[in-house]
This record gives sequence, structure tokens and C-alpha cells, in this order.
Amino acid sequence: MASSSQFTSNTQIPLVHQYALGEGMLLQVKVYKSSYDSNVKVELQLRNCSKLFLLHWGAIYCGQTNWVLPADRPVGTKLFKQYALQTPFVKSGDVFFITIELRDPKIHAIEFVLKDERHDKWLKLNQQNFQIKIPEGVKIYSHTSIPKDLVERKAYFLWESMGRPRNSPQQQQENYEIALRDLQSQLSKGISLNELQSSFQAPGTKRAADNKESSSVVDNVTSSSYHRRHDVGQWLHQRSQGKAKISNSLSLGGVGNGIVKWLLDEISQKEKDAERSLMHRFNIATELTERCKSEGELGLIGIMVWLRFMACRHLTWNKNYNVKPREISTAQDKFTNLLQRIYSSQPNDREIVRLIMTTIGRGGQGDVGQRIRDEILVLQRNNDCKGGMMEEWHQKLHNNSSPDDVIICQALLDYVRSDFKIDIYWRTLNANGLTKSILRSYDRPIVSEPHFRVGSKEGLLRDLTSYLKTLKAVHTGADLESAIETFLGYSSQGNHFMKAVRVNIVGDVPSRLQECLSFVKMHVDDKNIGPLMEKLLESRVVLRPLLLTSHEKLKDVIFLDLALDSAVRTTMERGLQELGNTHVPGIVFFISVMLQNLCLSTVGNEQLIYCTKDWYIVSDSYRPNDEQWALQAKAVIDRVRLALSDKSQDYHKMIQPSAQYLGNMLRVEKWAIDIFTEELTRAGSAATLSLLVNRLDPILRKIANLGCWQIISPVEVCGLVTAVSELIIVQTKVYAKPTIIIANKVTGEEEIPDGVVGVLTPDMPDVLSHVSVRARNSKVCFATCFDQSILKNLKLKEGKMISIKLSSTNLVIRYITQEVGVLYLPLYYPLGECGVLHLPLYYPLDESFSLYAAT
Repeated sequence: MASSSQFTSNTQIPLVHQYALGEGMLLQVKVYKSSYDSNVKVELQLRNCSKLFLLHWGAIYCGQTNWVLPADRPVGTKLFKQYALQTPFVKSGDVFFITIELRDPKIHAIEFVLKDERHDKWLKLNQQNFQIKIPEGVKIYSHTSIPKDLVERKAYFLWESMGRPRNSPQQQQENYEIALRDLQSQLSKGISLNELQSSFQAPGTKRAADNKESSSVVDNVTSSSYHRRHDVGQWLHQRSQGKAKISNSLSLGGVGNGIVKWLLDEISQKEKDAERSLMHRFNIATELTERCKSEGELGLIGIMVWLRFMACRHLTWNKNYNVKPREISTAQDKFTNLLQRIYSSQPNDREIVRLIMTTIGRGGQGDVGQRIRDEILVLQRNNDCKGGMMEEWHQKLHNNSSPDDVIICQALLDYVRSDFKIDIYWRTLNANGLTKSILRSYDRPIVSEPHFRVGSKEGLLRDLTSYLKTLKAVHTGADLESAIETFLGYSSQGNHFMKAVRVNIVGDVPSRLQECLSFVKMHVDDKNIGPLMEKLLESRVVLRPLLLTSHEKLKDVIFLDLALDSAVRTTMERGLQELGNTHVPGIVFFISVMLQNLCLSTVGNEQLIYCTKDWYIVSDSYRPNDEQWALQAKAVIDRVRLALSDKSQDYHKMIQPSAQYLGNMLRVEKWAIDIFTEELTRAGSAATLSLLVNRLDPILRKIANLGCWQIISPVEVCGLVTAVSELIIVQTKVYAKPTIIIANKVTGEEEIPDGVVGVLTPDMPDVLSHVSVRARNSKVCFATCFDQSILKNLKLKEGKMISIKLSSTNLVIRYITQEVGVLYLPLYYPLGECGVLHLPLYYPLDESFSLYAAT
């Protein structure tokens, strides 16, 4: 066993990994690599730990999965069933630690889990083993090759992202080394010093030399107590006065503002031609969009509904027609150029134009589309894969390339990276909606599975990665990496008979925006999402002036903004899994980010801007467990809820009539038509903001000792009480009499049963969940009760009649005696081809009620 002295003066700065284990416990793992031989030291430290843990571990060689048991083992290590080692942690002060020294150069990594001996429980990382890789064969940059001020800026930035904690001198030094190690790692990946210096220009970094406190990047979600305040008043985008023209439109009985009937009828007539290929569809879309520009928002809504039905695979992409990729790309380019002009000239319609652009790719003239055909030939030739699945895919690409090809290419990449595990290939396809039946349904069907030579892995990874970029450039305009590269400009070298490609930078890009985008590219997969979220938002803020200026590259700016908006949402959704329900500063911080992000995406954002300004004040005045602060915060999030609910209902009124009419004409499945607008709403940032608000609300209620009701759909009703354990088990039931359900569990995805006029539950689905939207649209009372005694008393009234009335933020429930009846007035409104709208009205009959007055 190597002596400890070997790991002092001749070791590199350690690799450091940190894991939050819950209940305040922290696991820190440091890996020291000797600078002159293969010796490695691994130090494990458990902090804030009150339990006795064993390290259950083994080593693995490169390319293998089975554990090997090193001959060099810490004192106290025991053999466990011949396949693992178990080593007890040794206590030193407040820290439990283990030191492992390894001499075997073939060891690629160590894997382990923690065992709680007393309770016989195993602690894993996301249901898998912890794995610590041993650094080898990596160019390590010396301490002196990285400027000290860069390390300090990096350390300061990380310290700010952790909320500016007070650190001991020892912790400051450890965290400084972590910052240095992170920079060394990025340099080893080929990132230049200039890029690193640009990416860490953050507010306050100039003070780094005077303030050495820093913090490491940990593997769980944390938030920053510092956040840049933007002048959100400048983002105000009020809808200009005047109603959109609706020529030859159909008014739908008060459900919505109508539809542009001639447009939807013509879309239906042209669908048979549009389904021949994406080229035909985009050419038809260009023609119809040009003709319906004067119809304003409702005309564009018709186009958006049609293309979203297409993007969601409810319409056929290709049928008995061969088309070259460059022809599809050219048609897309023509269509997106038109959308760019509408975006610039019709500010009221920008939100709908953005929704249209999320359903299509960027397109492009010249070689951009042609390279799809050319590069697959080079890929096949370079890697000796000219038959089987690759030839089937080649034929599809030549004759009817589509956005599916991006998914197929990604699946092949994942398959190769996994050392050719076929289940990984199918997992990627299925996760993105591609099944065997869909692959077989192409005009040029793909029926085989991929098979490659083992020795071709490196070449396939290189060529498939390059080809994925080509496919994304045509088919996925709002893909983040592709959008950034198109915006900042890139060049691609020619290969044999192919020409080189160069995409020029979009105009005069502010240096601050380039710095933000560089940071985003390098940190897009960080587990600590706080700094990434700030940079994504800051990128959108700096980008905004370019969105308001008419220029030939405007569509590239729009696609980049769409990609950044989507990245904010998906990053937050990823972080929600780690963000604790009780971590108030973190939730407050992320609500601020999501509010600002939504302001930047919304036309008619006045209420959201007011909410954001108020939330700035709430954020700055935060005091733990302060009742007055909780009341202020609750008032603002109630206003946020109302704004989100109003936006959802506006969408439903404006969009759903077109979805209903066109969906029926195109014979789209009923379920897809019914949830069209709801799914459109939940695919945006508003739904993620709603989830965050839902996290904070119960905490604020508890701190401020607020009332027991949260009203999601405020409707006064009366009906018979029925108690159920879960709403989902009765969602298909039809109640003959008006019924108020008391449901112990409501997930948010259920349907509301026919005949139900009210749902009361202790659960708290967010205001944009399926059941919440349905309740509001169907005029069903829906509320959450935080007082179990009230629900218990209601359940005792099983089969009895109650009435629910609204009083401020509470519900007033009155029990109706047997002498009092209910008048049921079924009202029916004919909706033409869309069917009949049924609005049941229920009136409690008491002594003062006049039947004649009601009629």
C-alpha cells in the first residue's frame, strides 16, 4: 500500500464530488491522483451524520461492469459474500471518514452504496450505485496556467449561487480548490481560457479579490439569495385597441370569439394534398397564411391549430410522394420568412406566431437541406454500414426526411454510446413517440434494427454527432444548441465531395449576450440549476431588443428566444425533483425567474408585470416564519394564480373553437380535440410557474394562519354529497342528480364525471392542471380544504343535499333540509357543426323562491 506521504507534494488538485443525502447529511468525495505514477487516493467524508454507515464498495475496470476487489484495503475492511468489500467509517470530530489508496492502474472507477447497519437500509444515488471515476489520460493544467483572478471570479460566482454562506477559512480553501479543479476540467475538454473568462463575467465578480469566500458546486438544487433586478416595466406589451376582423366567421354560441370559417374549410379541403409531403404542407401553409394575414389573430390561430395537429402526429406527414430534403428545407425557409415579416409588422399577433414556429423547423436555402442527403452517404461509407437498418433509413432520408429523423439519429447515438445495447435504442425512440409501427408506416419503412461493427464506435460517434447537427438545422429551429450555433454563427468543414457550410453571425451581437450563451452551452446540464436559470433569463433579457427590430435574421433571433424559453421551463422542471417543499428562499427565487420568463413570452402581460414587481418586494423582504411577510407573499401569489387562470381561459376562448371545428373536419380523434388548448397551455412556462406557486402556498398558509379553503373554480352550486377515496375511480360514472364529490385524492389529470357540480378535496392540484381547467370551463365548483374536520363533517352528510356559496376567499356551505328541493333547468345551445352545448343550472328551492320568477 502506498504511503500517505506520496500524496502530498506530488499530487494534483483533487477532483471533488459532493452529494446531499437528505436530513442535512452531506457526502464529500475527493480523488487525488499522483503526478508521477498510477497511485490514487480516495477520501470519503460524511458530515452532519448521526447514523452509523458502512461503505459497501468495489472497483471496476474500463469497459466492464462487474466489481473487482482491490488488494489494498482500508483498516477494518471485511469481505462481503465474495463480491464486495465493506468498510466502516471512522469518526474524527464531527466528521466520519474513510481513506482508500489504490495502486492498480487498470481501475477505472470505484462504485459504492452506503449501508445503515442499525436499520439495515441501503442509501443509493437515484436508485443506482454511486460511481467515482478515476482520472487517467487527461491533460491536467497546472496551478499556474490558470490566472488567479479567473479562479477567484469562478469561486465568487459559485459562492453567490449558494446564497453567500459564511464559511470557515478551511472551507474557503477547500472551495477555492474545487473552483480551480472545475476550471481545469473544462480546459481539459478543449474550452479556451478566453471562453472561460467570458463565461464567468458575473455581477459582483470584480469584488472577488477582496472577498475570498466561495462555494463548491453541489449535486443538488440550490438557489441564490442574490438576483439581478430588471426594469420589467420596459417589457410591457399591451394589446393595441381594436378588434381583429373576422370575415365569414362562425360565432359559437358564446363559447369563444368565433373562427375564420373560410380558412378552416380551405385547410380541410387542401389536407389531402398537404399530406403528400412536408414540402406540400409548408407551401400550402405559406399560401394560406399570406391570404389570412388581414384576419388578424384568429386567422393565425387557424394556421397554428392545423400545424400543431400535424406536429402531434394527428395528421399524415408523407403519403406516396418522394421529395428531396432540400425541397422541404426551401419550403420551410419560405414559410418562416413570411412568419418573420408578420412577427415584425403585427405586434398583437406575436404570441401566436411564436406558437406556430414551435411546430416547424427553421429550414434554409441551398446546401442546408441537400446536406441531409449527402452526409448520410459519407456516414455509411466511413463506417461500413451500407445495409440493413442504415440503408432503410438512408432511403427514407432521400425520399421523405422529417423531424422523426432527428429522433432516429439521437437513438442511434445513444445506442452506440451504450456499447450497442439495443434496448437503449428503443428506449430513446419510444420516449420521443416513435414506435415500431410508426417506423414501419413510412413510405420507405424502417423494419430492421441497427447493427454495427464494434470497432466502428469512435467513427460512428463522430459522424452521427455531426449528422445530428445537420438534421437539427433543418427540422428543429427551437433546439437550444442548434439555435445558439445558428445565432452566433458556425462553420462546417467539407467532407470529400461535400461543400463546406458557413452560417454567419446574426448582426452586431452584444458581448454580454455572447458571454451568457457561452455560459449556457457549458452549464446546460448542471445539477445546480440556479446560476443556469439566471443566465438563461439574462440571455432573453439582452436578446429582447433584437426581437423588436426588423432585420433579415429576425427568425433566427425568434428561434433562439423560443429555445431559451423552453430551456428555462425544462431546467426548472428538472430541478423541481430536488427542490424541497420547505426550502422557502429557493422557491421564492425560482418563482421570480419563472415570472420574468413568462412576462417576456406574453402579449398582454400587464398583470404579470405588476405581479413581478410585487414579487421583487416580497423577495427582498423575506423573513423566515414571519406572519406579515407570509401574508404579503400570499397576496401576490393569489394574484399570480388569477393571472394564470385568466390567461388559460383566454386561450380556451380564442383557440378551442378553431381546434373543435378543424379537428372534426380533419377527423382528429375526439380526445385530442378536447384537450388541445389545455395541452398547449401546459406545454409552456405558465404551467411550471403554477407548480412552483402550488409548492409555496401551503407553507404561507401555515406561517400566516390563513383560512382553510383554496378556491380553484369559484362557482355557487348545490347538490347531493358523495364521498370517494379517489376521483379517478368515478371519472367515467354518470350521476343522474346534481352531485358534490368529496374526494380524498385528486392528482389533477382526472375527468370530472357527468352530473357532478362540485369537487372538494384535501389535495391541491395546480390551477393549470387538467381537472382545474375542466372545472373552470364546465362551471364546476372546485376547491381545496386544509381542515380535515370540515371534510369529515361533510362526509357524514353522504346522500344529503348541500349548497355552496362564495364569501371572500372562503366557501359557505349550507345544509338543505328535506323540505327544500332543487329546480333543475337544462339549457341547450346549438353550435352548428360543433354539436350542442349543455349548461345545467341548479337552483335551491326554499320558501322565498318563486318558480315563475325563475322562468
